[in-house]
Amino acid sequence: MSIDDVKDPITDEAAADAAASIAKAFQDVQAGEEAARQAEERLSRLEAKIEELLASAEATVGDKDALARELGAVAEELKAVEGGVEGEGGEKGEGGGKEDKKQ
Repeated sequence: MSIDDVKDPITDEAAADAAASIAKAFQDVQAGEEAARQAEERLSRLEAKIEELLASAEATVGDKDALARELGAVAEELKAVEGGVEGEGGEKGEGGGKEDKKQ
């Protein structure tokens, strides 16, 4: 039996450790890829929800602007009606125009 025929336990152990380390590294990479995929899916869902909320908020702001314009138009019509009533010699409100202007 020559020296070359004898197995070196240190070399065998190092090779086994290296193989185990490589296998563990591949498992860690796979776990990391899965975590990244799940995070990407969650972020995509959150992004869609944010876009939906922004669209809803923009629609609400648009509705408020339209409502404000409509109320402004109604206020102008009321002023015109009040001016027409005063111009015809009528009194505003129950106590006349002076009482209404104090409020």
